[in-house]
Amino acid sequence: EPCRKLSKLKEVAMPIKIVMVGPPHVGKSVLANFLADNVSAHVRGDYRPTVGCRIVEVMPDGVAGSPTRGRGQEDKTVELWDVSGSEEYWDCSPAIMQQCVGLILVFNPDEEGQEKQLVKWHKQFAEGYGIPNERCIVFANQSSHMLGEPTDRELPSELEEIKMVNTNTQKKSDELRETFTDFVNDLSHFLSNRREQAENSILT
Repeated sequence: EPCRKLSKLKEVAMPIKIVMVGPPHVGKSVLANFLADNVSAHVRGDYRPTVGCRIVEVMPDGVAGSPTRGRGQEDKTVELWDVSGSEEYWDCSPAIMQQCVGLILVFNPDEEGQEKQLVKWHKQFAEGYGIPNERCIVFANQSSHMLGEPTDRELPSELEEIKMVNTNTQKKSDELRETFTDFVNDLSHFLSNRREQAENSILT
């Protein structure tokens, strides 16, 4: 019986689910399209607010496989859930956050005070669904057409334990991909450890 349960556990192939949230018009969809290598959708055009939520598949390079399962495809595939900046969709958050592993909070550092809005987004999507700060990251995302350096912002005290990085899909594209890959690797290691604990509990 334990071997049968262990076999079923090993057969489960789930992508790494990451949810991306933040105020409207901060470039969440541009970030998602960029990370998914969706070139046509990444081309800058008129602003189109996301309706509800959209899901893109990302296959980041350099993501380590699970030590207990090898470099399986399921350990590399990422589902990036690009959530609307409109709070009217917060009633849908139970479905959005189901099986979520990590959270990306996005704001525009060139908009004064916008970083403070992240507190309520963190409370709704991280605290509300048990996502600890170590599985969260903040993207201070500068609009791709801005040429100057982003304005320095400090996160509110409620979020000071969360890592924040400056992002720009045009000027800092390599850094953005590297940061995202590192974040996914951290989440992959978390899943591997959780899976190993589940396997050990079945065998003991």
